[in-house]
Amino acid sequence: MIAIETTNTEETTEVTDTEGTIGTTNTEETTEVTDTEGTIGTNYTEGIIGTTYTKGVIGTTDTKGTIETTYTERTIETTDTKGTIKTTEKEVITETTNTEETTEVTDTEGTIGTNYTEGIIGTTYTEGVIGTTDTKGTIETTYTERTIETTKTKGTNKNTETKGT
Repeated sequence: MIAIETTNTEETTEVTDTEGTIGTTNTEETTEVTDTEGTIGTNYTEGIIGTTYTKGVIGTTDTKGTIETTYTERTIETTDTKGTIKTTEKEVITETTNTEETTEVTDTEGTIGTNYTEGIIGTTYTEGVIGTTDTKGTIETTYTERTIETTKTKGTNKNTETKGT
């Protein structure tokens, strides 16, 4: 077997071709191996011999996506006063963060002083004014439905009725 250094316009290597004439150049594939319709001492996978080729970039591992990324369809860390406290709902978790909807919120459906987001990341959304206390009514009022103080002196009535004081 004679190894010849040749130039192939597709690939340039040193080869020994046992499927053709020894001492010639195989124009289909020239590599630095002994080619006997298999692979001797090399890694051959649909491409370049001597490397590992996985339908992507040589020398890397291409798994039809990005290497070492994190894809989370929905990651929510919430405090829900109408459900479970501090739950994490995740579909796919890895090492970075690619989020369609990522929120770290406290959702109490109308209680101000919490963070309520409906898809907006890092904002504070409340149905009333931020920094106030909204109880769907009046803030810090005293409401007496009916208070009557009666003093009866010789037929004279003194009635006091207060509403909303």
